[in-house]
Amino acid sequence: MLDVLDNTRTMRGAADVLGISIAAVSKACIELETLLDGRLFERGGGVLTPTQLCVRLLEVGQRIADDLTLLSPDLCAVQDSLRGTVRIGFQAPALQAHIPRWFAAIKNQHPFLTLTCEYGMRRQMLNELVADRYDILLIDLLGIETWPSLDSQCLHTVLCGIGDGKRKISMPAIMDDWPRYVDRMWLLPLRGMAMRDRFDALLSSRRLPPPERVIEINSPLSSFEIQEQTDALRIVGLETLFSNRPDQTPDVTMPPESLLMAMGVVWARSRAISPSARLVLETIRAPYP
Repeated sequence: MLDVLDNTRTMRGAADVLGISIAAVSKACIELETLLDGRLFERGGGVLTPTQLCVRLLEVGQRIADDLTLLSPDLCAVQDSLRGTVRIGFQAPALQAHIPRWFAAIKNQHPFLTLTCEYGMRRQMLNELVADRYDILLIDLLGIETWPSLDSQCLHTVLCGIGDGKRKISMPAIMDDWPRYVDRMWLLPLRGMAMRDRFDALLSSRRLPPPERVIEINSPLSSFEIQEQTDALRIVGLETLFSNRPDQTPDVTMPPESLLMAMGVVWARSRAISPSARLVLETIRAPYP
C-alpha cells in the first residue's frame, strides 16, 4: 500500500488503484504510523509527501522484495519446471493471434507454470502494473513514455483508417470530407481506449465536432457483425507497417494525421522481475518466426 501511496500521492488515487475506499486507505495508513510511531506522509493541499521514515521503509521493502524474487528459482523449480503464476494484462487485438504460440512454447517447457491472461481497461491495467498486480501488459503503447517507471517494446504497428463495410478510407480523407461522415452511425472503442483517444485527438486538432450517433465497445468481438447490422463506420486496419521480425524495424515515419496503432509489451523497470515473468517476457519479445 505504501508503494501505491508513494506513486499516486493522494488517498483517492491509491483507493482507485487498490479497489478499496478512501476511508480504508486512510485507516491503514494511520495504523501503520501508530505501529511505527512516526509519520509516513506529510499532508497538505490534498497531496501526500513521503517523510524520511517512509522513504527508508520503501527502500528496505524493495530490497527485501528483490531478494525474494532472486531466491524464487530455488523455491519454485520442480523437475526443471518453474512454478508460480505470471499475471498478464491484455488489450491488444493485433497481438491476439500470437498468444497461442507464446503460451504453447512456455507451457511445453514449464508445465507447472500458471499463466493468467486478463482482458481489461488500459489505464487501470497500467496503474495495477505499477502497483505490482500484473507482471506484464500487452497493450497499445500510446503515451507509454509518460510512465517513467515502466519499460516497453513495440511488437506490431498498423496504419488504420475508417471502413464502411465495402471500402477503407484514410483518416485524413475522412476529415477532409467530415460533413459527409459526421452524421453517420459510428462503431467506436470506448472513451479511454487508446485508439478512441487518437481518433478524438485528430478530430480536435481540426476543430471538427465528434459524431453523435455512436455505438461504443471495448472488444473487437462481433464488431464486423454489428457494423453490418447498423451500417456503421468503424476503425479498421489499412496496412501492417511493422511486425516483430528480424528483418523489420519499428521506426516508421508517418504523416501527423495518421491513425497509427502501436501494440507492444510493457513491464516495470523499477523492480526486480521474477524468473517466471522474465521467461514469459523474453518469449514475447523474441522475433516472430
